[in-house]
Amino acid sequence: MNVRASNINRQVLAYIKVKGESDAVGKIPDMIEGELPDYLQPISDREIKNSEEGSLNVPRKVSFSRASGGGLRHYYINGEAYDPESQDYILELNTAEQWVL
Repeated sequence: MNVRASNINRQVLAYIKVKGESDAVGKIPDMIEGELPDYLQPISDREIKNSEEGSLNVPRKVSFSRASGGGLRHYYINGEAYDPESQDYILELNTAEQWVL
């Protein structure tokens, strides 16, 4: 079955605000020119859940790392080996959280 991309329901998964210095080559623009569609507008603080992990006061912290050994690369999330079958984060539909990556 051939599914055309235009038939897929698309949603914003994340809005990323970068702070601090970057070692990336080139300069990241402060603003992207043009009109953003409504679904790509920045999330306001009042839209972020107001208690528990993922709130403004208690952002969810996630770190990514990798290591090489035996000719293989190993990937980690918060110090735990990456497992594609894992369900470490179960989130409530139609909510916004603050994460620090």
